[in-house]
Order: sequence, then structure tokens, then C-alpha cells
Amino acid sequence: MLCCLYVDLHFILLCSLSGDVQIVRELVTNLLTVLFINVFSVHCLGFSNLFILILQHIEDLTQEKFSLQRALEASHTLAESLAAENSSLTDSYNQQRSIVNRLKSDMESLQEEIKAQLDGAQDVVELWPAMQ
Repeated sequence: MLCCLYVDLHFILLCSLSGDVQIVRELVTNLLTVLFINVFSVHCLGFSNLFILILQHIEDLTQEKFSLQRALEASHTLAESLAAENSSLTDSYNQQRSIVNRLKSDMESLQEEIKAQLDGAQDVVELWPAMQ
């Protein structure tokens, strides 16, 4: 019974983390019903011992819930930080790509200009003997 109680309480905790209040209410109601029906069949534990164990287990689950919430908040903070860093790196990459594209364009223009000057020089070299 305690094993089932643990599983049920753990499931209730997970549902409460998701924020589904209706499911949590139904689960708690069902769990309490089962507890009240089976509490008199527990011979080795007195009611007060069982109640103390349940309270301790609820406390443990509550602490686990808060721990999971803190971990979730830390995860969200990390995700936001990574998203900001990704955005910054993307902007930097785009700026560098723009610079590289501009330099490529400048280099192509200079290559065309050099080719034109070489063609002009070649013409002068070919005409030079005739001009002498």
C-alpha cells in the first residue's frame, strides 16, 4: 500500500508541477478514498504512524517539487542566455559575411581593373616597335 501511495503522491506532485488543478483534485480525492478504505487494514502500523509517514512523504515530495522548480528556473535562465548569445553570434556572423562579400566585390573590381591595365600595356608593347 505504501508503494502505491508513493507512486500516487509522486504522480500528484508531477501533475501539480504541470499546473493541471482538476487532475490533481481528482487524484487527491481518489488517493484519500483509498487511504480511508485501507487504513483499517493496516495492522503493523498504527494510524498515527501511518499519518506521520504520509506527512513526511508529502514534505519530501514538496521539497523535491521546489528543487525541480529551481532547476527549471535555472534551465530557463540558461536557455535565455544561450538564445541571447546565439543571437549575438548570428549578428556578428552576418556582419562578417557582409564585410567578406564587400571585400570579394572590391577584389573582383580590382582584378578587372588590373586586367584592363594589362591589356592596355600589352597593346603598348605590341605597338612600341612600330612607333620607333
